[in-house]
Amino acid sequence: MSLAPLTFKYIGNFLSPALTTSGTLAAINNAFRSTTYADGTTRITGSGIAWTPQTQVSSSTITAVALTPVSSTLSHKMIYAGAGANAGTMIGTEAWSANNRLFYGLCKNAGAFSTYSSSAPFTTGQFSGYLGAANATQVTNVHAFETQDSVFVMCETSTKAVYMSYGGAIIDPETSNASCAESDGKIYGLCSTGYALAGGISISAYANSTLLYFDGGAGGTKNYIMTFGTSSVVAAYRANGLGATTTTVLRNTANEYVQLPLYMMKNDGTTFYGRLREVLMFTQGLNNTKLVASSVPSGYVVGANSTTVGQAILLKA
Repeated sequence: MSLAPLTFKYIGNFLSPALTTSGTLAAINNAFRSTTYADGTTRITGSGIAWTPQTQVSSSTITAVALTPVSSTLSHKMIYAGAGANAGTMIGTEAWSANNRLFYGLCKNAGAFSTYSSSAPFTTGQFSGYLGAANATQVTNVHAFETQDSVFVMCETSTKAVYMSYGGAIIDPETSNASCAESDGKIYGLCSTGYALAGGISISAYANSTLLYFDGGAGGTKNYIMTFGTSSVVAAYRANGLGATTTTVLRNTANEYVQLPLYMMKNDGTTFYGRLREVLMFTQGLNNTKLVASSVPSGYVVGANSTTVGQAILLKA
């Protein structure tokens, strides 16, 4: 049985006041404090699907932004950090570099936010550790999306290339078997293009710096599934794709757009996890393009660049 579908909403595009992690965090904080969505509709934190931010500040500098969903069946929260001198708990080969790199993490059964550098940033719960999200020295602005259970943040450079980070209850195991998910039937995880290179999307081949691939090197693109009931993580990557993509390959005979599910599996190919929730394969397109059907937004195109057509996915509205 499928989980209730997520609905992505685009909060908007927010400028970074400085080419530093603190500047990127300020943009993320401004995004999640916004009182309107990009389409002009009202956004109220803690209402609808609007996540609520909480900042940690040192000497007037934002060192972390913790994010809490309106409601959560497993009390999960997200955190973005990296500006502070004290290193946080890292995942695998990731390496802390104060005020240069942006990192993010996920906590299940989270308590109150305490401090980003603690091994338990939310006092209690199971914390994933930090995964690289962007090279903040290149980030000029931030695009933010949210759903009931997840957040998707794009950090854009002056050349319109993007770093992407996605996290939360992001996978539907498509089964009611209790051994295949957390107690709420969801699988929690993180997907990122890393901080080594501004990335893109590739559903025709596996390639470093593209979302949903796995590269074990420090700062490379990575995906992790949180082990059910624990804080440990398991490397993962997309299980399916297309042999080739063009601007017409995912259109039917009526020239309508076709949207196909994306699935995730363990990085060694031994275990199938499930379907990415409302993150879909799509035809080639421009990054951050809104797809509209009968004047109603049906999704947001996410790709490598907002000025060059390329491989893309769709965040379903």
